[in-house]
Amino acid sequence: MHLGGPYHRRLLIAAVLGAVVWAALVARLAQIQIADHGRYASEALRQHERRVILPARRGSILDRRGEALAVDVSNPSLFVDPHEVADPDRVVNELTRRFHLDRSRVRAAVRSQGGFAWVARDFIDRSEAEHAMRELPGVFIRDEQKRMYPSGAAAAHLVGFTNRDGRGLEGMEAMHDRVLRGRDGWTTEYVDARGRGWRPPRSALASSRCGDSVVLTIDRRFQEIAENELHRAVEKANARGGTVVIVDPRTGEILALANEPCYDPEAASSSPPDGRRNRAVTDLFEPGSTFKIVCASAAIEKGRVRRDTQFDTGDGVKKISGVSLHDAHAHGTIPFEEVIAYSSNIGTALAAVLVGEEDIYRYARRFGFGLRTGIDLPGEIPGVLRPVESWSGRSLITVAIGQEVSVSAIELVMAFSALANDGVLMRPFVTRAVLDADGQVVSRTEPQRVRRVVSSETARTVREFLSMGVEEGTGRNAALAWCSVGGKTGTAQKFVNGTFKNGLYVSSFCGFLPADDPEIVCLVVIDEPRGAYYGGTVAAPVFRNIVAGLAAADMGLLARFGRPLEALDEDSPWSASSIPPADSLMVLIAAEKKVAVSRQAGASLGPQAVAAPQADLGRAKEAPEAAGLLVEVPDLRGLTAREAYRRLSRALLETELVGSGRVVSQEPPAGTTVSRGQVCVLHLEGGPDQEDPSRPVHGGL
Repeated sequence: MHLGGPYHRRLLIAAVLGAVVWAALVARLAQIQIADHGRYASEALRQHERRVILPARRGSILDRRGEALAVDVSNPSLFVDPHEVADPDRVVNELTRRFHLDRSRVRAAVRSQGGFAWVARDFIDRSEAEHAMRELPGVFIRDEQKRMYPSGAAAAHLVGFTNRDGRGLEGMEAMHDRVLRGRDGWTTEYVDARGRGWRPPRSALASSRCGDSVVLTIDRRFQEIAENELHRAVEKANARGGTVVIVDPRTGEILALANEPCYDPEAASSSPPDGRRNRAVTDLFEPGSTFKIVCASAAIEKGRVRRDTQFDTGDGVKKISGVSLHDAHAHGTIPFEEVIAYSSNIGTALAAVLVGEEDIYRYARRFGFGLRTGIDLPGEIPGVLRPVESWSGRSLITVAIGQEVSVSAIELVMAFSALANDGVLMRPFVTRAVLDADGQVVSRTEPQRVRRVVSSETARTVREFLSMGVEEGTGRNAALAWCSVGGKTGTAQKFVNGTFKNGLYVSSFCGFLPADDPEIVCLVVIDEPRGAYYGGTVAAPVFRNIVAGLAAADMGLLARFGRPLEALDEDSPWSASSIPPADSLMVLIAAEKKVAVSRQAGASLGPQAVAAPQADLGRAKEAPEAAGLLVEVPDLRGLTAREAYRRLSRALLETELVGSGRVVSQEPPAGTTVSRGQVCVLHLEGGPDQEDPSRPVHGGL
């Protein structure tokens, strides 16, 4: 055979080409097996192994007594693996019927291209879900965490809410999101060629870590009382909204913070933004006469006036520094303590002239006006207090009576808290402590002193002025029979687009108790009440009802704050009725009944005087007449307001005054049988009115 023939040449070429191909294949295999091994191994692992997140349980939010305000609960959710669904139509029909789901959404999930699709993530019946998983191939359960708010809307503006994935969006949920969230875990799941997942017994695992819990300073009982009374007040006044803040002035702890309108945090996405706004820290308003504590404190502290310094307020009309001022009624010449008690605009303006612009501004700043309080809540907006350089010729007068100034509710209540705390301003706070999953304290918020505003002597003196204001002045509707109270009313016409708006007012009352050594400060703000709008008429009774409710919820308050019964004699202004509606405060009514019975013995108001047995209360609710909770309305015609107060107080009836002077008519009529706690409306004539609406300067009362 000739080696050089065509056949052998073709064979040689084929051999060479084969060798080249094999060399290329070997090179490629070497590249894959050696050079690119890591990349391909990683890709294979990615296709056949996936990491499944194990969500951490979010920490709880608790009130100061450990009651849950927000908790995570296990939520069984349904998903499908479309690759394993043998009969799509049957799965769609069964899931739609069993769980009342939207058919189009279930169909879209079952026919999706991936290996995983959610069907239902809201609360479903676990037993029914387990039946579906057993009977319908391709349907599976996965436990998720869902946020619940056991107290409903209580403290919603403080607690806030989360989104569907458990991220805090507002309130404490947002403020402490990183603390509450915890750390998610993970595990490894392997996937076969059809996309079906399985988990080997020894698969990699990193356990999740539960989030820490946050303990708030608020007391849920106090919070609900504040919210209920505020809601009733806003409805009664047909008002736009309102705010209540209750503070421990010694520490700065917020015991309750309520806003109206409110919202349900479990349905936050469907609530209007106006209902979710925390008005206590975001809304500003002119304080009106509540701001007079600044002038009073500065005047006493600087020694410009004494409590008995006389001021000529004339016939209730006077022009000072070019500002025309009106008082509610003529006081003539009165001492400075009565200037504050009766909320005289003229007397306050005369005192402000003695104090001067610089000191009025300086003490307003020292009280915290125009500054953030530093409260641990999102969205705080500081009030507006312009520097003296930008004041006009009338600013000294108008600022002193609470105009040309804007404050937030939290600013105002903390300023009063400084007076209640013997002149020391504290930083307000809502977070009391952080606890780990075992209940151990991780961190604790300690009370923080901001500054001394005035001396303790000045603070006590001004508190006495404010106590007189509740005893005899504009705050009479805040008086409590069983405890001394101090406070100040405020009424401010709203300033909108450069002008005062007729008919738009903010009514307020800020009070503290007991007056001589305060443990509680409570601010009530009612925004745009319709009809009656003065702070003494609209806001002061809300304060009284809230405090009475606190005493009903916590008998320790009665024991600590209670006045000796001998102080409730015939001539004591503290005999004014303090009892709110009987149906909501049965315990307090029973307590006051025991006090009245004990009056002859001269006993003090202590635990033995207020221990109302539950059995007695039960009978009282079922048969009020048998329990002595019905009373005949006395004939009050011809009596003065104070005399009528005393008569109604003995019967544990509430009083509402219309006009001034002596009683000319009453509702209900004399002789009517009513429940104790009933409001008696007294129409008075023949004397100066409590508050005169005809005044050009709206400093408020």
